[in-house]
Amino acid sequence: MPGQVDFYVRPEASPDALDTFACRLVETVWRRGHRVLVLAASEAAARRLDDLLWTFRDESFVPHRRVGADAPPATEPADEPIIVSTPGVWSGALDVLVNLTPSVPAEADRAARIVEIVPPDGDARDAGRDRYRDYRRRGFELKTHR
Repeated sequence: MPGQVDFYVRPEASPDALDTFACRLVETVWRRGHRVLVLAASEAAARRLDDLLWTFRDESFVPHRRVGADAPPATEPADEPIIVSTPGVWSGALDVLVNLTPSVPAEADRAARIVEIVPPDGDARDAGRDRYRDYRRRGFELKTHR
């Protein structure tokens, strides 16, 4: 049965602000006891998020591991409750999927909950609308947060 998708429509459009918001969401979800898969659109974006999860707040500690083409090999089960990767790489356990890619990934079918972050304008917003329609067609429960 499809789960829930939460769309966070953000007022800021800069990639840095959106990535920082993603890190805050990941930290909140992890602190609530969930295993999280963060899907980045590219290896470069995954590396950037990996670095940012260590530095986005001075007092935060967000245990995570990056898996992918240029990361150490993944061994399951991962000790870290947060995995940062690109689509099609991680096949292990997850509760929450934070999708930072422009389309609905195959991993969406394995997640009880999905988080989507949508900027206020441009092609990324249009891609967010396409994902919304795709999730609705698949029978997911949809919620929008502004």
